[in-house]
Amino acid sequence: MTISSSQIRAARALLGWTQKDLGAHSGVSPISIANIEIGGKAPKVQTIEKIIFAFDKAGIEFGEQDGLKRKGINVRTLEGENWFNQALEDVYETLIDNPTAELIVDMADDRKSPPEVFNLYKKIRNAGIKMRQTVEEGNTYLMGPVSEYRWVPKIYFRNWVMLIYGDKIVLCLSEEKRALLIENKSLVQMERQRFDLLWSLLPALEQIRSTANERY
Repeated sequence: MTISSSQIRAARALLGWTQKDLGAHSGVSPISIANIEIGGKAPKVQTIEKIIFAFDKAGIEFGEQDGLKRKGINVRTLEGENWFNQALEDVYETLIDNPTAELIVDMADDRKSPPEVFNLYKKIRNAGIKMRQTVEEGNTYLMGPVSEYRWVPKIYFRNWVMLIYGDKIVLCLSEEKRALLIENKSLVQMERQRFDLLWSLLPALEQIRSTANERY
């Protein structure tokens, strides 16, 4: 059996493991794991087997087409050109009846969003759902209130979007037209705390004017 770099990254996210953690559990060096995840030199069969065995002991099972699951965690794949639209529709359906709901959008770039995405964001906003978002340093294309944004330094920014809402996370799989929708309360709590820490460390965008053509 073999697994993709996206499955390794998603499995680590499910477990809350860093590359160093996976290395400790598998006996594979973190450098080798990083190389696999970025699509570098093809790893040896024995290396992949060690990684699969480590995840298996932690309760992760792999399927085809980047599928994976863990006991107590529901995972499904969003695929195609409109996977982000599917995710935002799920945000709306999940949070519509929660008056204190919030959507967290981590590492996104609204400059790349088609009109359909703007309309879905507006639908979410009109439902009273709050939002916070991190974007690349210097990006002033902000469709929402400037107070809801923080800049991530360019050196750390990758447009691999993560959505956090309710008890769910949507995790973009690199540059592929695919994402994982993961439902697990403990995992979401951990990621929300990570985001809150990042938010507290990044400065507010004061005296910044949005250059977005459309605002919600």
